[in-house]
Amino acid sequence: MLRQFLVPDSIRFPTGDELDQVIADFEALCYSPQRGGALDGTFMQIKKPSHFGDSYFCYKRFHSIIILGCVDARGVFTSVNSGRPGSVGDSYTFRHSQLKQNIDSEVWLSPEHHKVIV
Repeated sequence: MLRQFLVPDSIRFPTGDELDQVIADFEALCYSPQRGGALDGTFMQIKKPSHFGDSYFCYKRFHSIIILGCVDARGVFTSVNSGRPGSVGDSYTFRHSQLKQNIDSEVWLSPEHHKVIV
């Protein structure tokens, strides 16, 4: 319910003029041009699942899922991805996220904004 109703209205990636403002905010904050967001992941410890439990064992030596978040220059979440097994890592989670798919298909980023640095 939360993902279906709240997230699409509350957590959304900026487009158009909003994206231009985010890019300007990042440049003012950290002198980094053409940055549409800051991306990072973390591990959330979980109880070992009964099926495929070993795939949830991360390098930090506990069972986990990955939570990957993107924020704007003010620290407001613009994208959240969660649920991948802890063993797969941040870069795999990003490569298979809706955020990456939308960037690649230029749903969110126009060609002049399109540059992904991982």
